[in-house]
Amino acid sequence: PQSVVDFAKTELRRFPGPKVLLPGNHDPLDAGRLYDREDLEADVPGLQIVRDRNGQFLELDGLDAVFWGRGYHDDDWSFRPLAGLPERLDGRHHIALGHGHVAGPGDEHRSLLISQEELQAAGGQWDYVALGHWEPHADVSTGTTPAVYSGAPMPLSDANRKAGWAMVVDLWRRERGLARTSCGPPPTSR
Repeated sequence: PQSVVDFAKTELRRFPGPKVLLPGNHDPLDAGRLYDREDLEADVPGLQIVRDRNGQFLELDGLDAVFWGRGYHDDDWSFRPLAGLPERLDGRHHIALGHGHVAGPGDEHRSLLISQEELQAAGGQWDYVALGHWEPHADVSTGTTPAVYSGAPMPLSDANRKAGWAMVVDLWRRERGLARTSCGPPPTSR
């Protein structure tokens, strides 16, 4: 509904800096869908959307970083978010974006698969792999590159107590920092 789109735009505008949006299975890039109806990049200052299903690099004004991801289209049942992750372009920080399911034993039947080998291939090339698709926060790192599902900023069901978090990733300090921070309402004073 339009109210959800308007809410998302309002929330995105709250952050004054550059922003990257990676479409996933709930907001695919197919014709006639959200991204055809709304000009989010015009409505939200500093927003860039990953649109290329084959993968694309994005560079954001004011950041010494490069982002790469694949835009999801609902008609592609063989979509592999991190397959063929490209090599670094240069010495800037490189952040890979993936909307999918990190495969475990018996997961071969699932869609949007990200293999352990694909995560390991990011090692030494990429500084961080930002993942989406899972509601709970989860660190699925393998090798030298952190790979983390930030989790949904708000629980989507009463059953999920691991949501309500965001990741704060600091790649610019000598000791790289990953911190999980609560997105919940502030504690009430009594």
